Amino acid sequence: MIRRMKESGKRIKTDNSGVSLVTVVIIIGFVVMLASTLLMTSLINYKMKAVNIESSDTFYSAERVLDEINVGLQAVVSNSLSSAYAEVLAHYGSYDNSRKVELMQTKYYERLWETLSTDPTQTSEEQAADAFTYGVRDNYSINRLYSMLKKSTKWTEADALNPNALEDGYGAILSTVDSSGNPSKRGVMESYDKNGVVLKDLTIYYKDAKGFVSVIKTDIRLTYPDFDFAANSIIPDLPKYTFIADGGTTIQGNTVELNGNMYADSLSIEATSPANHKTITNTSENSKFIVKNAINFKNTTYVSNEDSNYFWANTIVADSSEVTLNGFTNVANDLDIKGRASKVTISGDYNGFGNSLDDPDYSSAILINGTDSELNLENIRRFTVAGHAFINSNKRDTEEATNQAAENANTIAHNRGINDNSSKVYTGESLAIKSNQLIYLVPAECIGVSKANGKSMFNKNPLTAEEYNAIISDPEHFDEVSATVDVTKLGDNLSNYIYMAGSIPQAEKVVVPVADGSTPCLVYYYMKFADENAANKYFTKYYGMNKESMDQFLKFYVDNIKIKDTSNILRFKVAGNLTIGDKTDDYTNLPSVMEDASNDMEANYVKYNDQFTALCTMLIDNFSELRNCQPAYVHEDGKIVPKQVMFENMVDPDNLDNFISIAEGPNIDRHGNRVDVKDASGNIRVVITKGDYLINNPDINLVISAGDVTIDETSFHGTVVCNGELTVTSSCSTVVCDSDKVRSVLQLGFDKDGVTYSCAYVFRDGTEFAFTTLSSDGSNSDDTRMSNLIAYENWSKE
Repeated sequence: MIRRMKESGKRIKTDNSGVSLVTVVIIIGFVVMLASTLLMTSLINYKMKAVNIESSDTFYSAERVLDEINVGLQAVVSNSLSSAYAEVLAHYGSYDNSRKVELMQTKYYERLWETLSTDPTQTSEEQAADAFTYGVRDNYSINRLYSMLKKSTKWTEADALNPNALEDGYGAILSTVDSSGNPSKRGVMESYDKNGVVLKDLTIYYKDAKGFVSVIKTDIRLTYPDFDFAANSIIPDLPKYTFIADGGTTIQGNTVELNGNMYADSLSIEATSPANHKTITNTSENSKFIVKNAINFKNTTYVSNEDSNYFWANTIVADSSEVTLNGFTNVANDLDIKGRASKVTISGDYNGFGNSLDDPDYSSAILINGTDSELNLENIRRFTVAGHAFINSNKRDTEEATNQAAENANTIAHNRGINDNSSKVYTGESLAIKSNQLIYLVPAECIGVSKANGKSMFNKNPLTAEEYNAIISDPEHFDEVSATVDVTKLGDNLSNYIYMAGSIPQAEKVVVPVADGSTPCLVYYYMKFADENAANKYFTKYYGMNKESMDQFLKFYVDNIKIKDTSNILRFKVAGNLTIGDKTDDYTNLPSVMEDASNDMEANYVKYNDQFTALCTMLIDNFSELRNCQPAYVHEDGKIVPKQVMFENMVDPDNLDNFISIAEGPNIDRHGNRVDVKDASGNIRVVITKGDYLINNPDINLVISAGDVTIDETSFHGTVVCNGELTVTSSCSTVVCDSDKVRSVLQLGFDKDGVTYSCAYVFRDGTEFAFTTLSSDGSNSDDTRMSNLIAYENWSKE
């Protein structure tokens, strides 16, 4: 038995038939664990790389924010230099070069401090309060830097309707600290005399749409360029302008690209019919488009999409046209939408700054006089309309002096003491639709009211000449206008609205001739309001009482007027009422947001009217600088009266005559009262003439003409300065500035009796300019780069 057990045990010890399976299982398990570890490691590595990529992208986006601020600061630096240079130039002959450089530095830093310390989102009153609190030169405004960012870069609030939206939002947020290190909307701005201005402790927080965040902290130093008046000067801003036309500008081409700064006395872009529709595109960045009088778009599509552009005009007329304006639009008078199916889209800032209650030409409003019109203000950033619409009525027909009806109407107006000038009927609207004009007729039951029974004699408006005479001739028994009679459509009387001369209600009377001879004339009575607040309330009350009937007329003129929630507009100030809405849905009245609009708007008017005057006089922004310019003069009472003839202000007539009369040399071609100036290769680059000129040579970069100029070349690259009209023919599809080429050709000229006469000589103070040496390609080798004047210090990333 024992032996068998030993043999059995021996067999058990030597039987390894299951070991292989166990080994395989162990190995597989090990491999699975190893594979899992490798996969997990790879996954973690992938996620880390993905996060790193997203983080890098976010960091690059944060750097892009810094780049956009850099571009904005370059514009500030450039404008400060130009402004300082213009001011020094006005006293050029009074100082030696060292004093000029010293004054240039001082003025340059003053402009920097003034710009960077101003918050562009504030009113002038708020800016004054902040200046008192913070000091003018010891701080910079975060909102000033934030305004330099593109719309797509700025912070975007989360969309509550989007379930995937982040809790707060995404985009860029700028912040800084005050001198005590506390968060503030203004940061420390240190000034180093002759070394620079430093914006301290700027923090850029950037969060992308996926929630990744980067933070950059830095100081920014703005320095002063090496500047020597004896060796390096240029005519301020001229090379940046495509054209400066004192006699107006007409663009005849159907598809034209414009680029560069532009000035015109007036601008006409009109097609003869919708079939010949024009398309004009302004592709400029950081440009100024200045029109002293009216811009007329007819059967035209005009697009200016750059949000950095400045657009100045007295009046803008969109007649059966589509007009898109972005950036900063400043209008002294009206935006008039007329014709059929006109569509106007305005983004960025719109500032109608005229605020007169006496003169329609100085009262900004938006007028819709055309049918099927559209006005899109959904992307407006700041919106100001300082004036009211006026009803355009004439007392008499001055164009038909021989017409018997007109003479009869004029006689009645004169005999009854009615003013012969155009009526001044201002309304309660800043955005007015033509159909609303009937609101401002004095209610019929208030005209010719019997003192005995309180009833109107004729119960009508207008009155015939006979009816008018019947009321006027019997003041003992009839009130010409009553303020106490209840008005059915108003649900009130006129006592809270109409202007009173003592106890007598006043109205604007308009005498209109009747050509069919049925009566010598008709006399219309219009409301004369106590003040603009009364006019605003009158419209609000009348519209509320008669909304349904008024909306039926509105549908004929307005397809839609869109505006975003006014609480999301940085500045929303409107002197009168606005009617907004959609004819397929509903219209609504948006009342004036100011109880007394005139007081609030006066400072805005003075500021922008002065700037517009300076631009239309010498292409400068600062009105006070006109005091030092040749075209401005001062009365004994100290009032500046600018001479707004741009060509005469820029071109010295004696130097122009002298240049043309004495020009000679191998690079000069003379043609009577015209001189063609050639470069070293024999190509005509500059034309200076007392008469008209046709541009049909692609080599020409500068034309200075005392007459009219016509561009008939496919593409023009340069600058036109003319005293007459500028016409861009249908042959031309591109009109762009070329600053480098214009700077270079201004130096072309000739030598005479040991004196060098450059083309710049024909401009006022042109003899004082010396230019840098040109490289072989004609570029300016010593041209100051604005980017070189901006540097980062104490930079860090989190």
